[in-house]
Parts: sequence; C-alpha cells; structure tokens
Amino acid sequence: MAIVQITCPDCSTRAEVPITGVLLVAAPETDAEHGALAFWICQGCRSLVGQPVGWVDFARLASAGAQLLAEETDQLPPHPESPAPGPTWAYDDVLDLHLLLDRPDWFLELERLTPVTGVRP
Repeated sequence: MAIVQITCPDCSTRAEVPITGVLLVAAPETDAEHGALAFWICQGCRSLVGQPVGWVDFARLASAGAQLLAEETDQLPPHPESPAPGPTWAYDDVLDLHLLLDRPDWFLELERLTPVTGVRP
C-alpha cells in the first residue's frame, strides 16, 4: 500500500498517511491552478484537514489509489439501479415483447420500430 507524506497546514505536523486515508474532491474544470482538494485526518491535531493540490499531485494521488469524489453530482450519468421514472408496462406490452423476442429477426424488427435521431448510416 502506498504511503503519502503530508504536512498539516493547521498544526504543521508532518505525518505518513496511507493512500486510502486521502480523499480527493475534484475541482471544477474552470480551476486551472488546482486539480482537487485533498482531505485527511491529521495525526497531530486529530482534525479533518483539507488542502488544495495541483494537477500533477492530483494525478499522482489518484493513480496511487486515493479515493475520488466528484464535486458536482448533477453531471454524473444516471445509474441503471435507479432508472428515471417512465410509463409502466401493461401485460399486453410484456406479451408483445415476448413474442417479438421469440422471432429470429427480433433485433432487425426492434431496430425498425425504434427511430434513432442524429446517427448517420
């Protein structure tokens, strides 16, 4: 496991922290100077400490195994575990899908029934 030597900006304690004890909060894309904020528990003052890190250090810490946390969760892609709400399927819809999947050309038929916009052949 990788070890990071960090100096606390509050109490100036220099400590060795396991890489899994460092949390990186990614900075917005508009921040050209800093790549992230690094958080850890200081062994000297026993408090949660945060400090900005540059892009080079951000890449080093991330590749070594520091935990990453995206700051803006609204821009993350949706997860399949929690799909967006939509119309519920009736039993007839399920039966139609079952009959469609039973055919050997089901994919071609599904492709024909589903219009795709913005895709060039």
